[in-house]
Amino acid sequence: MGSFFSRAEFTNGTVVLFSTGIEMRHPDYSTRIVSRDGGKSWEPPDPITIIWPESMTQSLYYLCFEHDALVVDSNTMYTVAYGGFAPSGKATVYLFESTDFGKTLTLRSTVAQPSDAPWGNNGPCEPSLMRVSSNSLLCIMRTGILSG
Repeated sequence: MGSFFSRAEFTNGTVVLFSTGIEMRHPDYSTRIVSRDGGKSWEPPDPITIIWPESMTQSLYYLCFEHDALVVDSNTMYTVAYGGFAPSGKATVYLFESTDFGKTLTLRSTVAQPSDAPWGNNGPCEPSLMRVSSNSLLCIMRTGILSG
């Protein structure tokens, strides 16, 4: 089942936790757990759907959700994840949106890719998202140690 790290807390008391690591070739690992009472009780793991181009699903090796999601209204959230492509394994950071409490995550943007941080040995990874104004988000991430 995996570990659940990435959290979204909604104003109605719904709390969603996403499995941290998703191996794309095993979609059963793409799960969330949901509490409808602020974390007092939890529903069984529930599969999620990730919507993005099929070509990415076939070539992306892993996808990791590690930091909390950003809830922007009663049922809409944004979350960032990073994933690596075989054979390099260097990561790319993606922004996802959900309007159904994380049941479906839709790709909205590629935030950063290895060419954006050529000095790092990992590529952009371990992103965190915050809201800086009503219409602006900030994503920070690490890129690994200097290579070369």
